[in-house]
Amino acid sequence: MASIFIIGGSEDLAAEVLGELLSRGHDPEQFRLLHDSATAGEFVAVGETRFRVELASEEALEEAEAAIFLGDGLLAKDFVPLLAERGTLVVDASPYSRRMGLGTLVVPEVNGELLGAEGRSQLFAFPMATTVGLAIALAPLHAFAAIRRVVATVFEPASQRGPAGIEMLSRQSVAMVSGEGVDREKHPETFAFNVRPQAAGPEGEGWAFDERMVCQEVESLFPQPAFDVFLTITRVPVFVGAAQSLWVEFDSNVSLEEVQEALRGAPSILVAGDELPEATDEEAQLVLADEEAGPLDVAGSSAVHVARLRLDPLRSDCLGMWIAFDDMRKGVALGVASVFERAWGRYGPEY
Repeated sequence: MASIFIIGGSEDLAAEVLGELLSRGHDPEQFRLLHDSATAGEFVAVGETRFRVELASEEALEEAEAAIFLGDGLLAKDFVPLLAERGTLVVDASPYSRRMGLGTLVVPEVNGELLGAEGRSQLFAFPMATTVGLAIALAPLHAFAAIRRVVATVFEPASQRGPAGIEMLSRQSVAMVSGEGVDREKHPETFAFNVRPQAAGPEGEGWAFDERMVCQEVESLFPQPAFDVFLTITRVPVFVGAAQSLWVEFDSNVSLEEVQEALRGAPSILVAGDELPEATDEEAQLVLADEEAGPLDVAGSSAVHVARLRLDPLRSDCLGMWIAFDDMRKGVALGVASVFERAWGRYGPEY
């Protein structure tokens, strides 16, 4: 039986990734969960199955045939180089590999062909959730009419700051509703009932670190020369779920009908108003028909929801659009599971 390790990440995210892999027919006995000393010994429940979290160590990873890294990258920093040197299949969804420029950055809907390319290493990096939603939405548009430039406003939920971010938003919300206000000594920034841009980095050029990272990741995912991306990441008082307002400039004039056709034919995209035969649930159909769906409305969905498509009345080469997606499910779990499965089929043993 293969030994596939899921290492790091919050309990919810690990459960989401593991649940997706189990739903695709993998045997629960294949998997082991590892984390740091603060989490080791706890249990992660996936349906009726409970997985005990073990302490991450070189000894524990001696049997690893594949590893999926989640979370903040601290464990990835410790163990990705070791596993890569051994030739173990690694899918790193933490910031470590992508920031260090290691492995191949992949989003299956955008450049999934690299998973089967000859001569590739067995280390695959997975971008941040912001990049995933943006790239999936732009890929079919860039394929039919080359994109020149994208201006994006990203609405970042508390979940992108991990469990600590969710807890901070919850505590601040309760305090403000109770009339207590936010303790500035404990929380220098107020996120509850507020909208704030990510803080600019120390370079003095006004860019936040994650903003630069998204630009670099988009450039890596698309064929060269890639289009320019200019974005502002804004922290909003939303617990989970992501949304973005996009302004897309093409190299040539396009029609709204062409844009809609390109999007409707692309994987993982749902255009607002479309109906799916398999979506018989009344609530699901309401989401599909919702022209202004936000992050909460699309929670649990496996798609990037596209809405508010409109051409600039003065420029037929410019398009405005809105996207919303589940940042944990679509932004991480589904993509990581797909990258792993396709890479595992090429590099891993039969199971």
